[in-house]
Amino acid sequence: MKNKYSNEIKEVSYRRKKIAYLVSCYPSVSHTFITREIKSLRKEGYQVDSYSMNEPIGPFKKNSDESYDLKTTKVLKRNLLLNTIKSMVTLKYNKSYIKESLKYLFDTNGSKIKKIGHIIESLIFARYIEKSNIKLIHVHFSNPAARVALLSSKLTNIPWSLSIHGPDSLEDITKFDIKKHVEEAKFVRVISRYAYNQIIRHVGFSYIQKTHIVRCGVECGPVKSIDKENKIFRGCTVGRLVSAKGHYFLLKAIKKCKENGINIRWDFIGDGPQRQVLTQLAKSLHISQQVKFLGAKDREKAFDYIKQCDVFALTSLAEGIPVSLMEAMSLKKPVISTKINGIPELIQDSISGLLCDPANIDDIYQGLRKLYYNESLRKKMGEKALLKVRSEYDMNLNGEKMARLIEKYIEIKKVTNTIKIKVAS
Repeated sequence: MKNKYSNEIKEVSYRRKKIAYLVSCYPSVSHTFITREIKSLRKEGYQVDSYSMNEPIGPFKKNSDESYDLKTTKVLKRNLLLNTIKSMVTLKYNKSYIKESLKYLFDTNGSKIKKIGHIIESLIFARYIEKSNIKLIHVHFSNPAARVALLSSKLTNIPWSLSIHGPDSLEDITKFDIKKHVEEAKFVRVISRYAYNQIIRHVGFSYIQKTHIVRCGVECGPVKSIDKENKIFRGCTVGRLVSAKGHYFLLKAIKKCKENGINIRWDFIGDGPQRQVLTQLAKSLHISQQVKFLGAKDREKAFDYIKQCDVFALTSLAEGIPVSLMEAMSLKKPVISTKINGIPELIQDSISGLLCDPANIDDIYQGLRKLYYNESLRKKMGEKALLKVRSEYDMNLNGEKMARLIEKYIEIKKVTNTIKIKVAS
């Protein structure tokens, strides 16, 4: 039988630089945007090694991007004693690292025990990246992971960069050492115009040249319509059950919907310290039949719930730009959120969604009521929402922007290899 395949010579170019992502907890069900960013950078030809200070937090679906990174991520707290000894013995210390470590340790801000832990983790991380030929460390959030990266950078002379989201680190810049981190990082990436403005406000104009807006992204594939089984008005919220998410006010608005004859059901996806409090609140409001607290779900299961809903709401009191809103909008869902921080950059009020005043129960109720009685408006807003996300928050588009930003600060050489591939004759 004649072979229908022939060997063809093809030149393939790729980027040879290797970078590390250090996160306080990775992979994590609440950090899927980091997984997507790493995935998009790999598509751009980067080799990205992931490191986590703490154990990953699931659940993760089998064969997902998160499950892949779960296998390959190095957790700094694992085998802590052995890795500490190895790092202390093999690393060559310099004055810059010792000086920075002592300064950090004896600073009055924060627990000394935790700081000792961060210094130990910086040694372990430095050993990992030094022997792995890493050319850049990137950190999400101005938190202890940023301090570990800073210290490791001093020890290894490998530059580090920082993504700032907000709002926590932008509201208490002393607690989160944001000024120090911005000063020391090779470059700073912010995810919103709001965060950019706050960096300039708190840190000053001296660092404006190395601060850049690159938004987070979501996958924007084809969207299939789903036939609803009944006329129940279904809502969905995805987010941690913490006070800052404003679930209290949404529950009160759902109560008002019930009182005014709206046949409403609501799914809350996520877990957190407020779960019991919110469950008790739902009981006291007599809406336990209307709401379900379903706990944390992997990304695909969360998407299944979003696909079934008529409206997605996130009535937060403090946010950067929530990825869960982007995800709902990418599925053509009308969204309701609040006029805070970076959210108005994502949602244009009354066009791609509805914006309410934070902590305003009547405002949230009026938004739900408006969408309940106007199916054509829900459809129109969902279409506009998808267009917005595709134009500004697409994962691949923003992954490419992130890759170009890295290249601006770290020299990237393209290497061309000649390979043989099999093609049909």
